[in-house]
Amino acid sequence: RINVSNLKTKTDASGYFKIWGIEVGEQLQLYASAQKAGLAKAHSDLIQLSPEKPFATTQVVLPLGGSVTGKVLDPKNLPIAGAEVRFRSKEFPKDPSGSEIKVYTAADGSYLVEHCTPGRAEIEASKSGYVSEGRGLTITDGKRLENINIRLTPGLRISGRVITLEGKPIAGARVRAEPHKYVRGRDETLTNKNGDFTLTNLGSGLFDVRTNFTLKTPDGEQGYEFFVRDVKAGTQGLEIECDVNNSAVGSVEDEDKKPVNNFRLTLRSRTDMRPAQDFVFNFDRSLTDARGFFRILNIPRGLYTLTVIADGYE
Repeated sequence: RINVSNLKTKTDASGYFKIWGIEVGEQLQLYASAQKAGLAKAHSDLIQLSPEKPFATTQVVLPLGGSVTGKVLDPKNLPIAGAEVRFRSKEFPKDPSGSEIKVYTAADGSYLVEHCTPGRAEIEASKSGYVSEGRGLTITDGKRLENINIRLTPGLRISGRVITLEGKPIAGARVRAEPHKYVRGRDETLTNKNGDFTLTNLGSGLFDVRTNFTLKTPDGEQGYEFFVRDVKAGTQGLEIECDVNNSAVGSVEDEDKKPVNNFRLTLRSRTDMRPAQDFVFNFDRSLTDARGFFRILNIPRGLYTLTVIADGYE
């Protein structure tokens, strides 16, 4: 794999371009894509590079593209003004450049997306207070898809708090709702100083609610993830209790029972448990002049895999 994010340039006055610095390796397949305002984004045919042929010529033809028009409506067929409509082409796999067009609905709920890349695509509408909805499309160059109407339903909420087992609020924790299969909507937010959060724009069904945060400990900052599975949209008062006040201590010795001074300690929470543990915690630190002693503070209670590596030891 290569990092293609920096492999970009602009055409000269005659439309020619050159891209240098491509790491070919044994063999490389790639394509060139191009975009310009007023035209649809497009890509070249597949390009084959190898050490024997580390260069190639190609061309990218930018078409006028197709267009999509329709309305965004509520369940009573009333227009939703100011809804965001995103068009995404599926013709650019692994392309780091943008393949999305974003417009907003007018007062009558109508929208128009122009210069859409021909081929497979999807369109999605969203508005605060509603569940986002989308559908797949097939775009034809020079043709307009009409009456692509999208109906949005009012979203449900999940609200609650992120706290320690002792009931202390955890402020600034990132909380997100991840939908189960076939469930619409997702959201992400931060807890306030009281640990409170509200996730909105969620469809009917079940979600996994996850929270991530860092804590300052005597050994430095440590990151945590806790989650609650199978939370029904509309749930209020959900408490995500985070068990972070446990510790582990131990010693590292060689086969002669002598302490090892310098070593690297890795602690990984087990992810193969059934039922699964409700947290993810990873600890990775190098200890010097430790005299064989280690201490890990503020860890969740659960099962882990502990690994110790030291130079000169197996």
